[in-house]
Parts: sequence; structure tokens; C-alpha cells
Amino acid sequence: FVLVLKMKGAEKNAPAKVKQVKKSKPSKAESAGAPAGSNAKPTKDAASVKDGAKKQRRRKREGKGKAKAGAQPGNPTGGKKNKTAKDPSELFLDNPMRAPIIQRATSHFEKRKLAFKVSCGPKEGYRTHGKLAVRVNPKHKLAPPVFGMFVPGSHAIVDALESKAHHPAVKNALEGVRRACRKSNVRGWDDEEGKGELRHVGFTVHRKTGKVSVTLVYDAKSRSENPDLYNQLVSCIRTRQPKGGLHSLWGHFHTGDKHNNAIVDIHGEWKHEFGVTWMREVLFPEQEEGAPRIQLYFPPRVFRQANLDSFRNIVLALRRWIPATNDGKLPRCLELYGGVGTLGLHVIDLVASLTSSDENPHNVECFKKSLRSIDSVEERSRAKYIGLAAKDMVEQGHLADAEIVIVDPPRKGLE
Repeated sequence: FVLVLKMKGAEKNAPAKVKQVKKSKPSKAESAGAPAGSNAKPTKDAASVKDGAKKQRRRKREGKGKAKAGAQPGNPTGGKKNKTAKDPSELFLDNPMRAPIIQRATSHFEKRKLAFKVSCGPKEGYRTHGKLAVRVNPKHKLAPPVFGMFVPGSHAIVDALESKAHHPAVKNALEGVRRACRKSNVRGWDDEEGKGELRHVGFTVHRKTGKVSVTLVYDAKSRSENPDLYNQLVSCIRTRQPKGGLHSLWGHFHTGDKHNNAIVDIHGEWKHEFGVTWMREVLFPEQEEGAPRIQLYFPPRVFRQANLDSFRNIVLALRRWIPATNDGKLPRCLELYGGVGTLGLHVIDLVASLTSSDENPHNVECFKKSLRSIDSVEERSRAKYIGLAAKDMVEQGHLADAEIVIVDPPRKGLE
């Protein structure tokens, strides 16, 4: 999301309004068998229709009871497979334009008469960064844990190792982790009993080598009570790496509770077990469209965009939107929710100064390392990083010095 101080020409490019016609419900006469639009009386008397409705409601209640009793992971209804039980990213794989978030965004901009273009990239193999929940197997708690996602609106987990959205390297890496769990007797988390060892597993694919960095989100209390079990799991993963090896393995020790469902804690304990410390990515190795060649640093304790290939297009669009000031000079830029500086650093050649900010304390070192990859000493001198939340930056008056503000907020939105 980019906050532009003045927008011109939006009305000229506004799309035509789309009028949706809501299908009307059939009349009582039509429901009872009368032709549509006719004034014929129902073929059944009122008593029989009422009795039939009661039977239908009773069968529906009985069916719900059977569904709950026979629910299985991946098929929570116990009978006919529920479409919502799949990996959420696959629900609209055939037609991504039907995804609710796309529908809401399109409607939002249409109401404001603003153009909204949707670009669709590859439908499979695009997920190079993400997290999967690790839970006890609902069929048998002694079986290997389930690595998956929750059915929307529920606590039912669906195995997602076979997801079409994953980069091909993800399945091999995480399958090795699951085998290591079975070998070392490490359990997934049990939400009902409130205990277990492995809560989540994070993964990031290095785009150049295809190697995967894995993060074990391990229950802190369980590790303190039995550190040998965690060490055994790490040892098993080390010996069961996929062909070519993992990029790296990290441990994150976090104890959530019913009042805190955050997957990770940026202030919690992190441990680098083996492999490469930093995952380095370059968005524009050939300096496409004049974009600077900057080396970005992404350890697992900082935010990284889930699809860097598509994010390149956002960076290029942002560069086209950076205007000069009225006197022709380069503008002063403030970046809120800056992360490691993925957006801000890629416009460093277009601004007089860049102040990037974020509350995650681990971002500062990544930003400084990326800054040193810029060839121009003069451009490097334009940038600085402030480790504060967006709200604190605004309250301290940093907006007053900015002529351009870049805002890339989390999913929960602006503070």
C-alpha cells in the first residue's frame, strides 16, 4: 500500500459500474409445483407442506449429528467432502478472480470510481514463504503429527504438505521434519489438552538455489522441561535433510496461551542451529527499469513478502509514482512499517532522504547490511533507520519533515 499525497486522473480511468442482479427467490406457489409467474394454487394443501417442512428440518438436524461424529481431517463433514476443507489457497485456484478478497477490493475501488487492475501470476508452486500449524493427529495421537492449515472458521486442521501452492522444494523439506518428529517422538501441539512440543513450522525458499530455511516454533515450556528431546529432533533433521541439504535450520521458543495466539514473538528467543545465517535475495539482478541492485537480508525473525517475484512489480510501480517536488528537487521520504527496507531502499536513487522505520528490533541490522550493498556512497548517506512503530513515528512528528510517505501495513491495517 502506498500513500500518495495527490492523485490525478483517477476518475478518467474509472471502470464502468457493474450491476449485479440478485436472483429472486421462488414464490410459495412455485416451490409447491406451480408454473413460474402463474397464479395457480399449490398442488399440495397447507397441512402437507407444513408437515414436509418439519420432516426436512428433522433430517437436517440428524445429518449434522452424523457429520460431527464422522468428521475426519480433510473431510470434516464425515460424508461428502466439504470444499472449505482444502488448503484455503486452493479454494479459488480455478478462478482466482472469485476470491472474496479480490471481490471486496474491486467493490471498494468501484464505489470510489477508481481504476483497480488485478494481475494473476502462476497458480501453482508460488508459495516460497509461509508457516504451517503442527498438531496431533486427530485419528491417533501417537501417529506422526499433521502439518497443515486450519479450515476457515474452525480449529479443524487439514494436512497441507501436498498443497499445489507450495514451491516444489517445500514438501521435501517439511516431510523430512515430519519423519524426524516421528523418529524422536516429538508431538505436535494438542489444543484440547494444551500441551505438546512442536507448535508450528516456518519455511522460506531461497529463490536462487531452491534450498529451504526451516524454523521450528517449539513450545518454550516443553523445551525447558526436556531440552534433550528438542536436541534430538534437531539431530534427526540434520541427518534427514533433502537432497542438496537445507539452507538453514532455526529454533524459536515461544509459549502462547488462549489469550495470545501469535505464532511467533519477535522479542522471544531464537537459535540458529545450522546452515547459512542470512538468506540473501536480490530483486533486480540486472537492474531492470533502472531499479538499483540491492542485496536484501531475510533471517526468519523478520518479515518477508510471501511472493517476491510478484512483489517486484509493486516495487517498479512505486518507482514510477515517486514525483519530484515543485521546484524540481528530489523529495524527502518517510517509510512506515518498513520491515528490512524492501520498498524504501529500492527508491533510494529517487529521493533526497529516506527515513525507514519499524518496531521489529531485528530489522535494523538487516537494513544496514543491505545499505552497504549500494554502490553509491552518496546514496548510502541518504538513508537511516528508526526502530519505532508507525504510531510512535507519527506522534514524534516525523510526518512533518516528509514529502512522500510509503506505507506498507500488516493485514490488521493501520494503527
